[in-house]
Amino acid sequence: MVEMKAWPEGAILPGTRVRVIQDARWDGPWKREFTGVISPFIAPTQVNHPHAAEGELEYFIVFDEPQIDGEGYGPYVRAVIWSRYLRVEMRSAWAAPAVAPRPRIASTRVFELDMVEPGLEPVFEPEALYRAGLLGGMEADLYTDTAGQVWYFETVPGWAHVSNPVLGATAAGATYVVHPAADGRFAVVLRTDVQARLVEVVAEPLAPVESYGTVGHPLASLLTGGPDWVSTDMLFASLGASTVMGLGRLGERLAEAMGHSQHIGVRLQVFYDGDGAVPAGLRAEWSIDGCPANESFSNA
Repeated sequence: MVEMKAWPEGAILPGTRVRVIQDARWDGPWKREFTGVISPFIAPTQVNHPHAAEGELEYFIVFDEPQIDGEGYGPYVRAVIWSRYLRVEMRSAWAAPAVAPRPRIASTRVFELDMVEPGLEPVFEPEALYRAGLLGGMEADLYTDTAGQVWYFETVPGWAHVSNPVLGATAAGATYVVHPAADGRFAVVLRTDVQARLVEVVAEPLAPVESYGTVGHPLASLLTGGPDWVSTDMLFASLGASTVMGLGRLGERLAEAMGHSQHIGVRLQVFYDGDGAVPAGLRAEWSIDGCPANESFSNA
């Protein structure tokens, strides 16, 4: 089991896709611009150099392709790079899942939104897309309906001490698409009802465990990937012991299959009695390499 290192508050998230840029003042530090991913296993540290800015961090970057440095040495497939030479390219890698396609909007209805400042409560235009920048290098796309309410969220999970504010409060009648992996191939879809209760969680296909930034079996990563995953902690807090144990066994089964299966999909439906906030039961459906199975849990 890999031990995840503590991540500095405010740092770019591990697994984030970045572009390594050149310095306009000299021919370096690399021969050309290129892309790579911030390693989730080596935490960034303060740059110990007289030319570094106060608090500047250096990150361990895994390159998409081998590169030659500014002095002609290489090729290198990874390196430690200062934050001044990194630009986040997370959003460009996102692929919307088939179970939750992106809403259609007019191309002229796209707005940039800075959500770095705490306590910001913007007023949204109807039927528009807001591209939001968040703390820690996170990003989010927010789609509004005809009434100007955000109902489709596309973003990434929080990490360590950096929470994603978009996932901190649950909206009613909303779809959340959360991308745990930097390459954008995987996504977890969460849906809420008109009372802002979590009613469905889908991962089709399920991403590898390490993509979620947490050590645990796939179902645990899927449903409790962090304190800001759309109130899933509140859901689990209201479940009975037998239901939690049943989901735990399912998680272990999926974890075992991850080592030898090509495709795993999971869907969890949550049912309530009337207007109650406590789930009456759950139904889990999953498929391992095309073989479907299901199990229901009564929350007695």
